[in-house]
Amino acid sequence: MKKGKSGNMKKVLACVVAGMMIFQTGCSNAGNKGEPAESSVDSEENTDSAKDNAADNNSENAGADAYGNTEGSIEGNADSSTEGNAAAEDSLKVPAANIDIELDGSVTDSEMVKRSLVSIGNTARLQRVFDKINNGEKITVSYLGGSITQGMNATKSELCYAGVSSAWLDEVFAKNNSASGVNYVNAGIPGTPSTLGLLRSTKQLLFEDTESGESLEPDIVFIEFAVNDGTDPQSKVMYESLVRKTLSREKHPAVILIFTVLENGYSAQDHMKEIGEHYDVGMISVKDAITPEIEAGRMNFSGDYASDEAHPNNVGHALIADFIKYYFDKAAERIGEKPEEEIPELPEKWKYGFYYSGIKNIELAEIENGSFERKDIDCVTYKEGYVHEKTGNEPMTFTGDFSKLLIAYRQYKNENYGAAEVIIDGKHKCNLEGYSADGWGNVATELVLNDVAKKEHTVEIKMKEGDEEKEFVLLDIGVCE
Repeated sequence: MKKGKSGNMKKVLACVVAGMMIFQTGCSNAGNKGEPAESSVDSEENTDSAKDNAADNNSENAGADAYGNTEGSIEGNADSSTEGNAAAEDSLKVPAANIDIELDGSVTDSEMVKRSLVSIGNTARLQRVFDKINNGEKITVSYLGGSITQGMNATKSELCYAGVSSAWLDEVFAKNNSASGVNYVNAGIPGTPSTLGLLRSTKQLLFEDTESGESLEPDIVFIEFAVNDGTDPQSKVMYESLVRKTLSREKHPAVILIFTVLENGYSAQDHMKEIGEHYDVGMISVKDAITPEIEAGRMNFSGDYASDEAHPNNVGHALIADFIKYYFDKAAERIGEKPEEEIPELPEKWKYGFYYSGIKNIELAEIENGSFERKDIDCVTYKEGYVHEKTGNEPMTFTGDFSKLLIAYRQYKNENYGAAEVIIDGKHKCNLEGYSADGWGNVATELVLNDVAKKEHTVEIKMKEGDEEKEFVLLDIGVCE
């Protein structure tokens, strides 16, 4: 099985270990653990600050934007992503392909494991994956999420649930066709919400094949943000935008949502499940699986499942991997009994809104860097960015037609780091705080501009007055038309 940067049955074994660290996101002070903070709206400027929840440092969440948060028509809010256009042009017909999977009874007979399966979803995308396997092609499996996905505290990186389940898939697929297998991409960044996941998903779900030099699109994508996201309207829209953008990718990947939970019971599962039902995707719930066991006294959250209030221990990660195995077992069974004929079109109406699904990254090469230097960095899945290192204060600038602007940057508890000022069309917009009392190199995300209609904007980013001699690390910039 290659590793990237960032129904019938076959026998395999589950063994997994991991942990997770939580990053604060946004620029506000942290709130209470697991509790979504109240939302706020900048109605005068029609902008929201994306100050997103993290599992053990939930920051203040941005509130509803001009669109509101109810189900509505696509009119006036078309999905403009290039991936969506490519998907629409491609044939949606799928073969009735299936694979053999065999699980032992410890997985298939477990009531806890059975409860984890929320929905198989439409299986047409998986049929396409199975067809590739039967044809001896390698597939790419990508995992997008926070630190549970990233596995920061795992004794070995391959022992997180993502590593174990991808290794299992690699074994199963290779047994069906020895030429097949899995390219594995772990795109987890600790403590980050689906807002950042959306911003970085275009590139960071790709498998970089060092042999061919190609960037390979994912065939299966797992999305895990339930303990990092808030439940405010803006968080719901960002999550739906991420799901829709992922489904719109060029190769029609199968999307499977994973809902984790904190010890205090917090999870954003409720609205995420509604979104999953709206798009008819696969869904797995750790919350539904383990909560009855804990309530009945058969399991303790800390010790039996997790090493603290959030992060799975060896057993917990083994369970999540088993939940994924069970999902594939039941999906293969469904396909064997009643295969789908074609991949369905995406719904024309939204559940909460998908105004950000067309987000595009501004290429670093397109930016006039001013006093910022483009450098190689080591920030989990980010490998390059723009760094200000105490010299000069010429602004970084770029111009484009857009209505929304997202910026990702790093925060440190180090007074050598200062704030960068964002100026749009000659007017001060906000400050990005590179110093935070709770910072430790974490990734923060700011929704800087949230207008309804696109127009040409010129953006300047420079160190704010008084911080000209301080440092700052900018990671990513995204815009929506």
